[in-house]
Amino acid sequence: GTLRATESMNSKIRRIDIEKGAVTDTRQLRADPGYCYFNWYAHVHPSPDGKMAVVTGFDRNPSLYELPGWKLVGPLGGAGGKAPMNGQWSRDGKSWIAASWQPEIVSRWDVATGEAKKLGPGFAPVEGPDGRVWGITEDHLAFGPIEPKQEEKRDWYRTDDSKFTVARFSPDGAFVALGREDGNVVVVDAASGAWFTAFFHVGA
Repeated sequence: GTLRATESMNSKIRRIDIEKGAVTDTRQLRADPGYCYFNWYAHVHPSPDGKMAVVTGFDRNPSLYELPGWKLVGPLGGAGGKAPMNGQWSRDGKSWIAASWQPEIVSRWDVATGEAKKLGPGFAPVEGPDGRVWGITEDHLAFGPIEPKQEEKRDWYRTDDSKFTVARFSPDGAFVALGREDGNVVVVDAASGAWFTAFFHVGA
């Protein structure tokens, strides 16, 4: 029944009661002394069990907090490139996955140690049903495993026109939803790679 959101162009995070439509709590968050003043966009990522959250965008490195009191655990280690602005927790809550930008490098952070492991080039990574990290390729025209197995192709699903912007697996891992720059969302059969259906964005 609540929503956590960041206030534009500063390091405040607010908790909003959805039913009341009112702000119930405001926090000032700034963990990393290497603060990037130009990183105005920020994201909040609660862990699967709701006990922790990763906040990105205010600082040079993502920062880990304990909930509900927003006690700072500390910044997660750097993984190269500029600060990741988005990411996703692993299903078991033990790691956090994100991509830096310029260059776009996907890394997996061990939450217990704060250390990052570089996995390879890519964008908008997610954990697949096989436990591996999947992501969009550097040209944003394909989606596949960041670390392919031997003789496995990197571009499992490819678009020839509008670029991919985001990808999500269904809870059972049977389908992949791929968002594109043209506003369309394509749903793909995860096993065969066949396009299952497409949802078309309707502008205001």
